[in-house]
Amino acid sequence: MKRVGIKPDVVVYSVLIDGHFNKVFETCWSEIARERRNFEIWVKSEKLIERMLEDGIEPDVACYTVVIYGMCKMEHSHRAQELFDKLLENGLKPHVPVYTALINGYCRRGKIE
Repeated sequence: MKRVGIKPDVVVYSVLIDGHFNKVFETCWSEIARERRNFEIWVKSEKLIERMLEDGIEPDVACYTVVIYGMCKMEHSHRAQELFDKLLENGLKPHVPVYTALINGYCRRGKIE
């Protein structure tokens, strides 16, 4: 896109991040040790978010939802909570899918309270 002069927007980055999470979860789930896999997913998703911010694009609620869901699926509920807090700090209003992702993430880790 950039080569032909089209500037990606928050939707493009959200799709890339979601695709990254899905590809890794589907194709590499059993091929890589869990800790290494989670680290690689984390690093790559952080790089995509950094590129988005460098392009002057702020994440919207949908983008935060994608990343929060991915972090919860990797059992990084603490990072998901940090992202949720940042969503609130940025003045965005969370919607049901964000809460669903967080609740699911905490339940997976047995943190029902």
